[in-house]
Amino acid sequence: MTPYLLYIFMTLILSIVYDKREDCRAKRAWYRITCLFLILLAGLRNGVGGDTLSYMAEYEDAWDSFGNIKEFISDSLINHGRMPLWSMILTTCRHFFESFYIFQLLHAILLNVTFFYVFKKFSKHIFLCALVYGLTGYFFLFNTEVLRESVAIVCSIVATLYFVKHNYIGYVVFAICGILFHASAAIILIFPLMRFIPIHYLTLLACLLISFAIWAISDTIVSHLPSFIVMGDSSLAQKVVHYSDIKSNIFGFLEDALEYICFPYFIMYYVYTKMEDDPHREEKPQFIAFVLTIGVISASINGFARIRNYGAIFYIIALADFIYLYVHQPKFLFLTRTMVLAGTIYFFSKFYLAYYPYSNRYHYEFYCPYTSIFDNEYQYEYRYEMHSESTVINKNNNTRSN
Repeated sequence: MTPYLLYIFMTLILSIVYDKREDCRAKRAWYRITCLFLILLAGLRNGVGGDTLSYMAEYEDAWDSFGNIKEFISDSLINHGRMPLWSMILTTCRHFFESFYIFQLLHAILLNVTFFYVFKKFSKHIFLCALVYGLTGYFFLFNTEVLRESVAIVCSIVATLYFVKHNYIGYVVFAICGILFHASAAIILIFPLMRFIPIHYLTLLACLLISFAIWAISDTIVSHLPSFIVMGDSSLAQKVVHYSDIKSNIFGFLEDALEYICFPYFIMYYVYTKMEDDPHREEKPQFIAFVLTIGVISASINGFARIRNYGAIFYIIALADFIYLYVHQPKFLFLTRTMVLAGTIYFFSKFYLAYYPYSNRYHYEFYCPYTSIFDNEYQYEYRYEMHSESTVINKNNNTRSN
């Protein structure tokens, strides 16, 4: 817990001291130190995160494949559903670096430098963004769980940055790279269409109605997805069927609609209307529309909820700005903003408090206590049991039904 508490305390103090100030040398220096802290926290971890354990095993298997990389890529795609660029990068790194810890350090550098660059580009409250990034679970999710997808997310972020600069060639190149790392990155192909979606509360109402309509017929939709999407690829088809089998009942749908559509829209729309001096204000409606659209898909077809990760960076920035405005504009819509913030905290807390009944543990125990490469493996052996359990049973949630 000590490294996490140190990070929370550090970013909170730095936010109070520097987020209201203009750019200066000390602010830049502390921001780089904060980024370096997270890079080392993620890069020097040992057995932190459930999926990290699987990636460690996958990395070991990649050693014998460098001389036969074409067959390895083909086998990874057909039998395991891993996209070609990921297999190629993993095998190449394994050939040159025997230790998985070097690979995870390189991954942490790529991911966190990208996130911190975007925080600084699109928000004045950079330390508050860093604090929200750490507290909401996105840091753990992207650095210790969905390693493949997080590389695709980085490519997608770069693609959107190129698009808003009207560099469409760069957008296409990085969008394709993202897809070649993880198929879910195909969602970024809808980003150019977001400029045509108006941003007001009638749009929110329309999205809720559309989401409900799709949810109502989702069984019919998902039954045809494997053949349309993967064209007979047995491994990918099985994954689509598996995720699509996760079906919400009406209460689950309403909960998802609040978490993925209503709260993000209110937060982002409120920040957009109140921060009129934002130098990137013209670009924000497209980000809002993107988060709203993937929220509609996530709430409608629960098996595809993971695509909301591609809008996470924009949501983190908006949430940080929202918290800043909440503190500095205490009277305006106070009750509404308090309810939205409380609901948002509740939904993020579910990430940490998911219960594993067989091992009698909670999800946060994948990350706490923090174990580094300097610790003995026996200190996190229980996480293997938790990870095995997480792959065969659904987390305890009475708003879902299969």
